[in-house]
Amino acid sequence: MRFDAGRVTSTLSSDTRRAPELTVLLIGSTLTVLAGAVLTPVVQLLITERQLTATAAGLVVTVHGISLAVAAPATGHLVDRYGVRRPLAIGLLLYGLAGGAGAIVESYPLLIATRLVFGVGAALVFTGTTVGLLDRYAGPARDRVMGWRSTAISLGGVVWPLIGGVLGVLSWRAPFLVYLLGIPLALLALRLPDEPRPPTAPGPAAGPGAPAGPDAPAGADASTGRAAPAGPDSPAGADASAGLAAPAGSDSPAGADASTGLAAPAGPDGRTAPRRLAVLVTDGRRLLGVYALQFLATMLLYVVLVFLPVRLAELDITNTAVVAAVAASLSLAMSAAGFGYVHLRARLAPPALLRHAFTAWAVALLVLALVDVPVLLLAAPPLFGLGMGLAVPALTVLTADHAPPGRRAQAIALLATAGFTGQFGAPLLFGPLHPASSAGTTFLAAAVLAGAAAVLIVPRPGRRR
Repeated sequence: MRFDAGRVTSTLSSDTRRAPELTVLLIGSTLTVLAGAVLTPVVQLLITERQLTATAAGLVVTVHGISLAVAAPATGHLVDRYGVRRPLAIGLLLYGLAGGAGAIVESYPLLIATRLVFGVGAALVFTGTTVGLLDRYAGPARDRVMGWRSTAISLGGVVWPLIGGVLGVLSWRAPFLVYLLGIPLALLALRLPDEPRPPTAPGPAAGPGAPAGPDAPAGADASTGRAAPAGPDSPAGADASAGLAAPAGSDSPAGADASTGLAAPAGPDGRTAPRRLAVLVTDGRRLLGVYALQFLATMLLYVVLVFLPVRLAELDITNTAVVAAVAASLSLAMSAAGFGYVHLRARLAPPALLRHAFTAWAVALLVLALVDVPVLLLAAPPLFGLGMGLAVPALTVLTADHAPPGRRAQAIALLATAGFTGQFGAPLLFGPLHPASSAGTTFLAAAVLAGAAAVLIVPRPGRRR
């Protein structure tokens, strides 16, 4: 599978207006990786120069995930209501100011407070950039851009820690200055054009293939505001993403969303935020499975990131440059898979891609658990990265496809909540296994979990959607 530079250039040049937007959104997509990765090289400096415990130093790197996970559902509501441009710009500004504040604050409690505020900005950035990309592309173009997003995120996982390491030579404070990148990006985000949003007027909500609202073009899909012409295998008036006719069938109530058989949610109804989230999950039951897979995928990723150095140390591989290179191989493989995602997506449905991803993870984790030959063991992180390169865009696309009309941003925000909850769950669930035995046992338990998930994911035969 190779990177087709001509295809990338052709896609970007086909719409010069979109190229600057795509650049801003892809750079912004890397900022959630930057959030913790840029500080990882200075954790030891925080311990020695600030006289912090390892746990306290680690919290500086990870505590933003708590506020990000909590704030994400609210940010989704804001993006659904106001569009991408303003919430994204506010998030980037908050990201830059609160993140950069770490370079000047003195007290540890104040540093943690700035990191928590920073997490709220990161939540807006995650939701805004993801929905911004989904709203601007459809069909194969969306699959291609989601692959590029996966590649950008994975490259960020390589580049940002290297930058943090270089700046860390100057001071433990210096890497915090990288967060200031959010400020110029906020100014650029304000120049993004607003994409059409789903109609929000009270009354029966349009399901896929139903008449468009006053702000959407005729024949538009209500979940995206774009025209959705029927494909060669779809009846006229069908939802192009599902191949289903818009009118409710005999088993669906009138006005139901044909893709789920559930009544489409109405516009503003005065419900409280928790009630809106409950309705979102109820109306998109398949999202529960997607969120569970996102939680599990992120948790397995952080099992590798946290315990890989420990496993390498058991094999007497302690050189920090070597350890960093091994970790970087995971991100580079993820990047390669991201570029190839669109080609695989043309042949396989997202559930099939996810099954392949979890299978690759199970094999990689088994190698990390059982193999003591360094040359063979070092092949495991790239294999794991290939799976991540498939899973990240597949889970994002599934979330967008299953989101109820008008709730896409909230659905994407809950995907972030699931992921960052998995991030924190990794050390809590798998950490106790290490003192009791070894890192190999930790990876073995993770391999069993990944294998079980691969078995439970059953793609529908003959479906590519």
